[in-house]
Formats: sequence, C-alpha cells, structure tokens
Amino acid sequence: MSSLAFASVNVPLSAVSIIVNLYFIFCMAFPEQGSERMKQPLKVLLGSLFGFNTALHACSLLWALKDFLFFTVTPFAMVFTYIVLDLVLFSVRASVTSSLWLNVFYYCQIVPAQRPVFIWVKKNIKSFIYFSLIVDKIYILLGLILNVTDTAVYFSTFFKYIEIVNYTNVNPLEMFATSIILSNIVIINFWIRFGLNLVNFCVMSAASCATVLYLWKHIKSMKDGSSTISSPHLKKQMRVTITGIAQAVLYFLCAIWTSLDALFRIKLPIVFDMDRHILCTVICFYSFGTTINVCVGQTMLRQRVVHLQKKILLFLNLKK
Repeated sequence: MSSLAFASVNVPLSAVSIIVNLYFIFCMAFPEQGSERMKQPLKVLLGSLFGFNTALHACSLLWALKDFLFFTVTPFAMVFTYIVLDLVLFSVRASVTSSLWLNVFYYCQIVPAQRPVFIWVKKNIKSFIYFSLIVDKIYILLGLILNVTDTAVYFSTFFKYIEIVNYTNVNPLEMFATSIILSNIVIINFWIRFGLNLVNFCVMSAASCATVLYLWKHIKSMKDGSSTISSPHLKKQMRVTITGIAQAVLYFLCAIWTSLDALFRIKLPIVFDMDRHILCTVICFYSFGTTINVCVGQTMLRQRVVHLQKKILLFLNLKK
C-alpha cells in the first residue's frame, strides 16, 4: 500500500474515530440530567476502551503523516517510525483487553452464577476487573518499554557501527551483543503474547456463547410459559450479548491478520508490507468497529448520539 493510499484511508478514518471516541468520553463524564448513568466498573471499562482507541488513532495520524514530514530517510525518522508503530500496537493490545473484560462483565451481570468460583467472581466483580485491568496494562506497558528499548539500542548500535566500521577493526557480534539479547527477549515476549491472545479470544467467545445460551433458554422458557419477552431489561441483555459476539468476531479477524502479518514478516521480511501500512489500516478499522459496536450496545451513548443528531439537524434547518 502506497503512502498516499494509506493516508487517504487512515487520515479521515482516524480523525472521525478520535472525534467519536472523545465525544463518548465526554458523554460518560458529563451525563445529561435524568438520563441513565453508568455504574462502575462499566464506566472504567468503557473509559479505558475509548481512551486507548483515541490514542491508537492519534498514533495512526502520525504514522500516516510521517512520510510527508520526513522526505529523506534519517536516523531520527527511522526511530520515530518504529516507536509510533510500537505505540499503535500498545494501544490496540490495551483496547483488546478492555473489550475482553467488558464481555466478562456482561456475562457476570446476565448469567446467574452456579459454581463457587463464578459466585466468588460475581460477588467481587469490581475488584476482580480492576485488578485484571491493572495487571494487563502493566504487562502491556512493559512490553512497550521492551520494544522501544530494543529499537533504540539497535539503531544506536547500528549507526555507531556504520561510523567506525571503515576506520577500526570491530567485531559486529560484540557490538550488537546487547541488541541481540534484547531481540531474543522480544521474540519470547511475542510468543507469550500470542498465547495470551488465544486465551483472550477463547474467554471472550466462551463468555459470549454462554450468555447467548442462557438467554436462549430463558426466552424459550418464557414462551413455553406464555410470558411476554418484550421487557426492556431483556432487550438490553440481548443487545449487549449481540454486541459481545460482534466484538469477538472483530477481534478474531484482527488477530488472524496480525498473526499472518507476523508470519509473513518472518518469511518475507523485505517483500511483505515493508511500511506496515496494511497492518496499521487493519488495526484502525478494528478499533473504529469496536467503538461503533460498543455504542450500539450502550443505551446512554445511543441516546446521546440521537440527541446530537437532532440538534445538528435543527441547527442546519435554522440556517436555511
């Protein structure tokens, strides 16, 4: 994908996504009087999700504009490129874990707990989610620090080697020893993260499927008992369950591509997506889809969007 094509797709997409995510954060921070108010830990989960999505698209804008800011390949431009990529990957990983615990939260709220472990989790759901979010974010942050350090050490050593190789007899293995160690740690961290991604997908899918199964049995029993199934509470549960399934599908598609990207980069490092434009585009569409999907599942956010739309239409009509 060329730089122009990448910018033409990602600049408007990221700009719209930043505005939408910031608007949703504003809606949660300043709810309308008389409207439904979000409770914890839902507010923290959605806030972290929208926050990391905003950071992701801000980095995507930098990524799209870098080719127009740096006309020549300089050491600073190369380091800047890799650091922005690391920030994009950090943001999407943090967003994914927020989506995971959002699905778990919906499951605990809808499905009655029967086993002792699930009963304990449901009773301590706030503390459990807060602790899990903190551990997740610390691990992802450490991964970001590791990647940035590896990038900085590699390029620092590389440019130093270029400067002295023609004047002194230097052993490259000795010079790059620290960089090689860091690169091996990065590879180990990659496979750990790959395993965690599989676990995340399994947990997200299991929570969504278990919720669907419970609601299906519940609706079937209500039909057999000639009860109404049009209650707002049940409709809300069905809506968040459907959005949970949609989120698992979005995550699966994004994870498939990022995994294929990693494999292609190993087998075809010089040929496949050298500028990482395709990877960044896929991640941005995943993030935007996540934001819209969450909005569909949350009554308060949908109502604020409808109110905003009415105000815009009224303003446009007054201007005519």
